Amino acid sequence: MFPKAAYAAVGTINAAIVALAKAFADKGLKDGVQVNSVMPGPVMTGRRESYIKHWAPLP
Repeated sequence: MFPKAAYAAVGTINAAIVALAKAFADKGLKDGVQVNSVMPGPVMTGRRESYIKHWAPLP
């Protein structure tokens, strides 16, 4: 499976979140500040559920 153009923005945003958290963590080391980040992922919404029901019906 190859990356799709429509997901380029999501991949870019996720990479930016990781890079920003890493930069903050590196800066915070000298002050004893720890930095964590959470990678956003899919959330089961009505839209996602209808997409799944449409494209992956149960046998």
